[in-house]
Amino acid sequence: MPCLWIYAKADDCTMSTASADKRKGSPGQQDDDPQAQGRKRLRSSVPDLPKDIWHHILSLLPLPDAARAGCVSQTFRSSWRSHPNLTLSMETLRLDGHTCREDKLARVFTKRVNRIMRKHSGGVRTFNLSYNYLRSFLDTSYLNRWLEIAVTPGIEEVKLSMPLGRTAVYYEFPCPVLSNGNGNSIRHLHLSRCAFHPTAGLGCLTRLFLLEGRKYLTKIYMQMFNTPILAVKFLFLKNLQIDLNDGQTGGFSPSYDYFSLAYFLDACPVLEKFVLGVSQTRVKHELISDGDSNMRRMPGHVHCSVKNVRIMGFCSAKSMVELTCHILENATSLERLTLDAEYDNSSYGDAERSCVGKKGECNPKSRSMIMHAHKGLEVIGKYVLEKVPSTVQLSVKKLCSRCHKIKPKGFRYEYRTTNP
Repeated sequence: MPCLWIYAKADDCTMSTASADKRKGSPGQQDDDPQAQGRKRLRSSVPDLPKDIWHHILSLLPLPDAARAGCVSQTFRSSWRSHPNLTLSMETLRLDGHTCREDKLARVFTKRVNRIMRKHSGGVRTFNLSYNYLRSFLDTSYLNRWLEIAVTPGIEEVKLSMPLGRTAVYYEFPCPVLSNGNGNSIRHLHLSRCAFHPTAGLGCLTRLFLLEGRKYLTKIYMQMFNTPILAVKFLFLKNLQIDLNDGQTGGFSPSYDYFSLAYFLDACPVLEKFVLGVSQTRVKHELISDGDSNMRRMPGHVHCSVKNVRIMGFCSAKSMVELTCHILENATSLERLTLDAEYDNSSYGDAERSCVGKKGECNPKSRSMIMHAHKGLEVIGKYVLEKVPSTVQLSVKKLCSRCHKIKPKGFRYEYRTTNP
């Protein structure tokens, strides 16, 4: 298979026209210049292929290599400026976070990305911006402008990974960029540490997730969001994972309603697997109390396809108990329910929990969350176990025996696993 090797210095990409003209010099000087001879040989060795073939070849290169190739010829430069796959991060932009201050690094990052986006001619298929290595917040006016350039008809993937910063303030994703047909072709939308607040009038929301044929999206992963209750149906969604993290802000607002997540199950008629992970430093919700029989229900909302449910970070919040009981009562095909009062690296899988770090010590946990974990197990025994049908296998993940020696006064529970 033929192979094409292209060599170009990174400095050539930023060289001015004036300096290039000065370097050319007279014809006699060019003959004596070894670099000029090398460039001449390079030009003569490049095969004479149609422009669209060169464009396809360069579109397969990683972003840094495509940028270097753009320094070689006008054809390559044109292909570079229409590169369909933009992955913009500290690694691809060759930035070293250890050699300069964060504020300077943020300015350099913004300047380089802005230069790339301003000169891009369009036709982006994937846009991946990773800015989570910096604590300083990116100027959102720049990011909004970059999204306007990138999100056009034909784009298939948008991925933003943003920093949390010193305060729990999230970047507000500009939903209007998805309107006017721009979001119709998106097959993958990943927003990390972003606020996503679509309105019911956003006409492309249905097509954003389901596309025109509604045969593409089978899995959604959502992280750190407020639950939208919209008239949207995910007709082909089979796997749904939702991660909720309070971002070290001291717990979720008491107004956050875990029970509202049942609307997702209602909107996914063929959903088979549902995973919920909750990571918080405090529980501020209304806790379920002894003899509390006033629990909400959603009669008539039957989920016929759900087979496997896993809830990690299960707590004694009343709305979470309501969600769990709703699933047990309405998921008619449920085969397995896994509950874990913690959410860590040991939460996935069925192996015994081990939260010991590299130094042989357990990962730090607050006394409050240790108490809430034990309380969560107690609630499972009181309110959940009796509602488990005989056809459902209930698995309750054990807590770490080393860091969970503290127990509430008068605490009692039995670890039980039921088998159908």
